[in-house]
Amino acid sequence: MNEQGSFVATLLDRTGRALASGAVQRLALGPLADEVRTLGRRALVADTVVRLEHLAAALATGRCEVLALDFDWLTATRAARGIPPELLRATFAALRTEITENLPRAAATLALDMLDSELPRLATDAPLAEPLADEDHPHVELARSLLAASLSGRRNDAEMLLVDAYENGVPLDALHVALWAAQAEIGVLWQSGEIHVGLEHLASRIAEDALAVLRHRTKPSAASNHSVLVACVPGNRHQIGARIVADRFDHVGWRALFLGANTPSDSLVNAAQDFHVDLVALSVGMSLDLRPAAIMIAALRADAPRVPVLVGGAPFRAVEGLWRDVGADGEAPSATEAAGMGERLLAAI
Repeated sequence: MNEQGSFVATLLDRTGRALASGAVQRLALGPLADEVRTLGRRALVADTVVRLEHLAAALATGRCEVLALDFDWLTATRAARGIPPELLRATFAALRTEITENLPRAAATLALDMLDSELPRLATDAPLAEPLADEDHPHVELARSLLAASLSGRRNDAEMLLVDAYENGVPLDALHVALWAAQAEIGVLWQSGEIHVGLEHLASRIAEDALAVLRHRTKPSAASNHSVLVACVPGNRHQIGARIVADRFDHVGWRALFLGANTPSDSLVNAAQDFHVDLVALSVGMSLDLRPAAIMIAALRADAPRVPVLVGGAPFRAVEGLWRDVGADGEAPSATEAAGMGERLLAAI
């Protein structure tokens, strides 16, 4: 991680709530006071704190592309979240003033340089990705059927769709791709405000149940003496991608130990020692997970320095070489490629 940027990120951690409150107070006293009242001060302060957390993640990695991910998400979802473009821009202008007035000059300069490098993105309209809009997407019809079954609460139908496809010769990795595409579409629907969080949770639980049924129907295609510990870093509560990674390792004969969502660093280190694993695979869901990932990897290095660490997740797919910044040994571009990458890391030892 970037040493100077990490120092400024720590300052933002400690002052974020005060900076966000000050920025919203400025807005409440200005020409956008009505918009502030409509959305509510508490909600705006909470949202502004999150924006500062994304800025801190970008500073800690020294990568402006990390902040760009958040800004692109903002421009794609601001309408669904009821935030007028002018309020979003005014919020960042107020934040700039708060940072200038309240952080040490050198720290403020570094933070503002990072912020200013990506602010022009707020003037654009970045569309949300639509995984199932592409007719050429592999197994798109299966993915759409899984999406429909999940959103309507038809757990048995979702399970049988996967089982029937497998028994009719569709490879396991293709089924995982279809299921993940359906989950990605559900995320887009939630981000755009088309479904509520209850439906998103329901669909996720159905996906996990379907994966369990599929797991019991399939047999490993090979045998291996290797073992892998799969976990989501602290703060990452979305475990389906990591569950698919563990299933992929299982399918090629590895002993896969799955710790699940939001795994504490000390628990991961203890498990790696207890089970004498050959590899650790960590899931990072968003840019706010990058610093916890770096801390977790550092803790693992201190106690198990010879165990390679593989990471995967959206930030690493979006920012080339970002896996190096968190101290990992490699990146899996997708869940279905994780086992192959794990084999290559072990071969390189």
